[in-house]
Amino acid sequence: MAPKRQRRTPTQSFAQAFAKAYRALNQAQKEAVDTLAGPVVVIAGPGTGKTHMLTLRIANLIRATDTPPAAILALTFTDAAAQEMRTRLIRLIGARGYEPTITTFHGFAATILREFGEGEEVADQLVRYEIMEQFVESEAGRAVASGNEESRRKAAKALCELVANLKKEGWDPGRYRAWLEEERAQVFIRHAYKRKPKHASGEVTKKGKDILARIERALAAAEAYAHYEASLRQRGVLDYEDLLVRALALLRENGDVRAAVRERYLAVLVDEFQDTNPLQLALLAEVLGEDPQPDVFVVGDPEQAIYRFQGAASETIHKVQRAWRARTVVLTENYRSHEAILRAADALLAAGGEAHHQHRLAPKAPKPQVALPPGWDAAVRLVEAETQEDEAQAVAEEIARLAQAGVPLSQMVVLGREWKHVAPVARALAERGVANTMVGEGIVPQRNPAVRAFLQLLRAVAFPDDTISLRQALVAPWVPLPAFDRVRFAQRVASRSTSLAYLIAQVEGGGEAGGEEAPLLPPRFRRRMLEWLAPLASLQEEASILPAEEVVVRAARESGFLAWALKDPVVYHAFEVLLDDVRAIQAQESRVPTLAEAFSRIDRRERGGIARAGFPLLASDVVPLMTVHGAKGREFDVVFLVGAASRHWEEKGEKRKRFMVPPLGSFAGDTKEARLQDERRLFFVALTRGRRGVWVSYAKRSPEYEKEGVPSRFLVDLAEGGWALEPLSRVALPLAVHKKPSRQRFVEWVWQQFLGSQISPTALNNFLEDPWKYLLVSLLRIPEGRKAHLAYGTAVDEAITAQLHALRQGEEVSAEHLNEAFLTAWQAKEPEVWFGEEIANRYREEGKTTLDRWWKQRGEWMREKAIQPKRKFESVAYPLEEDVTLWLKGEVDAWFRPQPGKVVVVDFKTGDISEREKREQYYRQLVFYKLLWELASGGKEVVPQGIVEFVGSRTNQPSQRAHTLPSESRGEIEEAIRSMSAAIRSGDAWRKPPAPPRKDRREEEIWRALASLLFEELGG
Repeated sequence: MAPKRQRRTPTQSFAQAFAKAYRALNQAQKEAVDTLAGPVVVIAGPGTGKTHMLTLRIANLIRATDTPPAAILALTFTDAAAQEMRTRLIRLIGARGYEPTITTFHGFAATILREFGEGEEVADQLVRYEIMEQFVESEAGRAVASGNEESRRKAAKALCELVANLKKEGWDPGRYRAWLEEERAQVFIRHAYKRKPKHASGEVTKKGKDILARIERALAAAEAYAHYEASLRQRGVLDYEDLLVRALALLRENGDVRAAVRERYLAVLVDEFQDTNPLQLALLAEVLGEDPQPDVFVVGDPEQAIYRFQGAASETIHKVQRAWRARTVVLTENYRSHEAILRAADALLAAGGEAHHQHRLAPKAPKPQVALPPGWDAAVRLVEAETQEDEAQAVAEEIARLAQAGVPLSQMVVLGREWKHVAPVARALAERGVANTMVGEGIVPQRNPAVRAFLQLLRAVAFPDDTISLRQALVAPWVPLPAFDRVRFAQRVASRSTSLAYLIAQVEGGGEAGGEEAPLLPPRFRRRMLEWLAPLASLQEEASILPAEEVVVRAARESGFLAWALKDPVVYHAFEVLLDDVRAIQAQESRVPTLAEAFSRIDRRERGGIARAGFPLLASDVVPLMTVHGAKGREFDVVFLVGAASRHWEEKGEKRKRFMVPPLGSFAGDTKEARLQDERRLFFVALTRGRRGVWVSYAKRSPEYEKEGVPSRFLVDLAEGGWALEPLSRVALPLAVHKKPSRQRFVEWVWQQFLGSQISPTALNNFLEDPWKYLLVSLLRIPEGRKAHLAYGTAVDEAITAQLHALRQGEEVSAEHLNEAFLTAWQAKEPEVWFGEEIANRYREEGKTTLDRWWKQRGEWMREKAIQPKRKFESVAYPLEEDVTLWLKGEVDAWFRPQPGKVVVVDFKTGDISEREKREQYYRQLVFYKLLWELASGGKEVVPQGIVEFVGSRTNQPSQRAHTLPSESRGEIEEAIRSMSAAIRSGDAWRKPPAPPRKDRREEEIWRALASLLFEELGG
């Protein structure tokens, strides 16, 4: 009879499992696991098994010492990393693996506050941005932003970033203000005149005055910081960094709490130590105590320090290494990547100099059982594509080929420096039926053109009086009409303030509109449009009582947007993020909000450019697409790094900081060279995610850039290291050799609309800025929506015109009369209704102050020159060809005759004329007026000069810019009109997609989104 098998005790199981895992360690890993006392710094390169080593060290503390599991604290940087470590520990030691505290720095801080402090809710990014936005809109906030909306948006965002960075450095509002006051005092010492020049004003040099101006703006930022802190307290919430700030303050100020925490944790371990910022280091120091050589075990890799923008620095790990006199263990044996990948990564770091190349990884990865298909023999492929589309299609084809060879989809990843670089690949994969999903934070759904257009439909449903959004929504491709008929229908509706109910009545009544000969819609399309409009009208009636989420889902389904979006993974993912955002709004409210109530939060996300993470698809075998930052800590069989062009990966220069900041930590490290080093390390991280193969590619041309791109210096470093840059063997298709019938019909129809229209200076400027803007805004007259700064500018113009009329008629005029005229004009715009009471009052006060100052400085000049108000031109003939006549129009704000036969035109502006692009537009506008006036007068009067009269704002003084308008300038404007006509007639104007918004400029215009969708529909 066989002996009865004895059951192993948990202790025996643990000991045997540990012994087995320990035997598999290399010598350096064993040294790290066995060193149980004193400070230990482990330099662990990618793929060197650091998570496995950390887990075993925790297990060894429990096994070889009397350290209770609950006395172990392990800190890391992501919840996913903490969960991975916990899972491995449980597998190794069983249920006792739940006892150690394994968490993130912020999670640890929250635990301290819950136990020893006051548990408060953490405010999300939107709440933080809202507080700063309110400050910028206030009287005090005008010191940090000029009058226009874009400047205020940027200021609010910059203030959020400033406060976050100051908190990471441990600076409160008072300390920041005190530092600024000291700097201001030093300006009068450092920048005082040594020998004051004649006519110089003030006590300091021009440079000193510039510094003083920046300090004053920074003092206003310090006030914003104090306002921000007070607002958080008033709301009873903390921000993300406050978790660390409050926990640190509690430990420093309360000896009992400090003693309790230090007694509780006998062993402390920190993962990804190179990513710690000063605030996290300070919290760690409080936990460790005053011992100059604490019992702490940290793991990191300076060569993977990629979060300088969050306050971390690659030097941190070396600084504590010296300060603690720590024992150092270096892990260099890589168990992840193919030897060729490691050689490429080594070549990349070596090209960056000694500061990067600190240790070399040794290949120890097991040989895969199944080789990659032909073409991957070298494991590292560098690819040059002609166009971004070619690059995306090639990557999609290669992924499909690898999948057929047996590589799981989930083990291939597409990485980009930014989200926009991977989006074309997502579409190319979807065309081939390859499942893929975008993973991680980075989506601002409102910035996606299709989602932006869908939001206009949601506005029309949520706000029945918002007829502008309805008219904009009719251009979208999910409206069930062919492109040409849909655009024509939208144009006919564009001039009417129509609602869903009124539109249905018009279509039901035969489509005749106000006695027009042309119907709104051809008879064959009426039933189709009624079937589309009716459910949306029903939803509009219920929208005021339904939850926001239900309205969004029903509108997406019933409008056809959802079915349309499912064909494009990028659009669908953006829609998922939007829907999840709406759900989050509902979860945070005490009651379920309607869509109309949710829009304030939706709009704020767009204004602040605040990204939100989306949820990946539930299917396990899909290709993930993510940014390189999002891939940190992950590994895949094959990595595709796309968009590796120089313009994506290399900084152009150090940005001028909006506010004066202390020269320390993350602020001091924010230099051009430091950012370039960060980019090299980021490229290194991308390469070392790959196990069996890495593909790095760039495109010479992409839709957002006219100039041909060049490969990143990092890609060149790899090429010089021995890897050939292979040109992509795809043939780029010619641009529209044969026009599609729908496109040809569209081009002919637009030409006829152009001939029947009148060209204004604004229309010409719109065309030169972007032909698509001219098409949607100037020609089709799709309404742009009400904007506060435009309404304000119109009110100022109307007030000045009224003052000039009164002056011409000999009536009494003064600054008070001008202000009365402005208030009347501004109130007629119903600003409280459209823009809210706060914005309405701000512009009201700004107008009064600005016009009062302007009239006091310019009133006498207006009288002296006998300035005349408004001159309107309509249907001025301009012969283009023998049988083609164009019609011009325009309205001159003001004018005067310096002598008989000569006219000077004056144009009033309320915006900032410092931007070169605007100056060019203003000059072109004056020349256009010259052309109009001289054509209309039959040559009897000439316009030799034009004046841009900058009225100014509360923060800007009035100014004037006079332009000589020689006869050749008229020839230049005529040539621009002829070129515009030729591009519209041939259809060349619509062969390029709409230009992307300028860098750091929020995409406010709905025309850009609609034009992008129309361009794609017409065949690109």
